[in-house]
Amino acid sequence: MIQQATRMQGIEKSKIRQIYDKAEPGSINLGLGELDFATPKNIRNAAVDLLECGKIHYTPNAGLEALRIVLANYYDDSNIEKVCVTNGSEEALFLAIMAFVNPGDEVLIPDPGYVAYRTIVNIAGGKPVPYRLPAVNQFTFDADDFRNKISERTRLVILASPSNPTGRILNKDDLHAVADALKGKDVLVISDEIYGELYFDQRPPTIRDFLPQALTIAGLS
Repeated sequence: MIQQATRMQGIEKSKIRQIYDKAEPGSINLGLGELDFATPKNIRNAAVDLLECGKIHYTPNAGLEALRIVLANYYDDSNIEKVCVTNGSEEALFLAIMAFVNPGDEVLIPDPGYVAYRTIVNIAGGKPVPYRLPAVNQFTFDADDFRNKISERTRLVILASPSNPTGRILNKDDLHAVADALKGKDVLVISDEIYGELYFDQRPPTIRDFLPQALTIAGLS
């Protein structure tokens, strides 16, 4: 009997997907984060144009240079070597965790937070360590709890702002507290900013303003 690798033991579909699979036809979807309208026609037409003109060949591993230049400039950085384009933000998250987490390493993840964080850390052989975003305080960042969760085995910290699923934003005081708690430690921060463009007045602050070496994940979905 062919068996899965031991790293896959205990890994299962997220509860969101399990509920989605069991939903009756016509059910209202309150789970998957998908817009209720189709991709705009001008974007679809642009994709068709690319196909028709033959731009269907392999790209560089890190993505098209022209796109990487645009992304680097967006993040106020001229070094495109810091930019890597993937098929989606979750793939980027998977690659980053697999690249930096060894078996037994601890990874701080937000609680509540995106369901894939814990799963990917487990696949990498790491140990997910949740830090609290208490509902009683409207899911605001708990700096004391965050500091208490850092140990000698902490190798990675995942931040999500704006948050999935709460929508809360880490303010400058929160981000300063994170940077201060990690000062002098060999800990990488992954900043999940997939919802960074969803705001009313001002763009949310970013941990890059306090820890320039942080790895930022975003996307176009």
